[in-house]
Amino acid sequence: MTPSPDMNSSMQVENGVPIDDVVEIEHGQPTLSAHEKAKIPTKVTPWYRRRKVLYTIAIVVSLISTCAAVFVILWATDVIELGSNSATVAASTGGSNQNTVNTETEPPADIFSPSPAPQDAPPPASEPTTDAGTASPLPTATPTATPTALRTEPLQFYVMGDVPYAAWEEIMLSTQMGNMMANLAPGATFTVHVGDMQKGHRSNCSLEQFYQVANILLQGPLPTFVLTGDNDYLDCPDPPTAFSNYKQTFVGIEGNWTHSLSAERWTTPELVPVETNVTRMVANPEMFSFVEDRILFLAFNILNMDLDQGEAPDDLFYQRLADSTHWVTTQLQKHKSEIRGVVMFSHALVSPDIRPFFENLQTVFEAEAVYSPVLYIHGDGHKFYVNTEFGPNIGWPLLTRIGVDQGAFADPLLITVARENGGLVEPLTPDSSGNQFLLGNGLFLVDRQAGRYPDSVDPSN
Repeated sequence: MTPSPDMNSSMQVENGVPIDDVVEIEHGQPTLSAHEKAKIPTKVTPWYRRRKVLYTIAIVVSLISTCAAVFVILWATDVIELGSNSATVAASTGGSNQNTVNTETEPPADIFSPSPAPQDAPPPASEPTTDAGTASPLPTATPTATPTALRTEPLQFYVMGDVPYAAWEEIMLSTQMGNMMANLAPGATFTVHVGDMQKGHRSNCSLEQFYQVANILLQGPLPTFVLTGDNDYLDCPDPPTAFSNYKQTFVGIEGNWTHSLSAERWTTPELVPVETNVTRMVANPEMFSFVEDRILFLAFNILNMDLDQGEAPDDLFYQRLADSTHWVTTQLQKHKSEIRGVVMFSHALVSPDIRPFFENLQTVFEAEAVYSPVLYIHGDGHKFYVNTEFGPNIGWPLLTRIGVDQGAFADPLLITVARENGGLVEPLTPDSSGNQFLLGNGLFLVDRQAGRYPDSVDPSN
């Protein structure tokens, strides 16, 4: 029977085949109709393939976590540096090594510290030079002395101060650096300049002047520590800027020499030195300390006011004393179990205003049960002397005061520390020149070397 047209209303046919089942040919390839596609079962991903995907994701996450952990460990141990967490001291343009720095707690909030001036003072316009008569930014210092880890000679160090005040004194200081290089003591390890390196009314305490002096000191053979004097700070036309110039130039300058002082550092991130491990105070980085051959060396900042000019101690004066007391106390507490002697450096001679500071220090040493010989070495007086009576007068018989000569008129002091051998101290013996002094129960030998130069008259005053 031939289907009627209305029987085809629900299903179309073509040549006797329902049109929905027709397989069309497209570009030579069969194309399934919708009806045929519906007959194909849905494809299901096998369970083992889904597990492989999960395993792959887990492995990738594990590798990322491991890499992150390794990175954190390397960063924490300073193998990797992030950003600029340390910087070379502005003055130390010559050093290339930058070591990790130990930073300790700052002094209590009630301890005042001078507010440092901005550290971005521009360098002088002149080009680098090593000419003692021409100011310049700091040159690269050539390492010249490297003490050995095992000391074969007694520990020795040089101390100078109050130089240079004039152009001819800069030439003299340069000559002294050359003499030190040529005749270096066998156990010499470092040099300390106890401050005053200019006449403020002549130099205006400019950054150029500080660079000038630094250039000369860098000619020396040993790492050199430089303190500030009243001429470098208080007596300057602009004391805050002068103090900033001092810090920019001299805090960390000792890092320009290769050496191995066994010490630690306490400093600000902006003032990280190179090479050394010398401890510096956060709020007052001009104060430093280190231990070498079981001797605690420490420097603090006490300055006399100019009484001749009518200056009287002010709040800043007393706060410097408080800072210095705090610094000595913390270093004694830290090192008292390992030391056999103490050497303290600062600029100020002991005036009536300074005396109470040392009376207070005596109680600090007693409270910490430190009964070792102590030297206090300073400038400010321009004449060499040894005072063994001051200590006993304030109840501190183990304290000896030493004033250095004005640097242009005498050799730097050379101080020798008696060496320990098998728990015993090898005795030191002064020669017959009259320029050597045995102090601190025989622990220290102070040598004026050539002493005061003949016919020394200070034309700069």
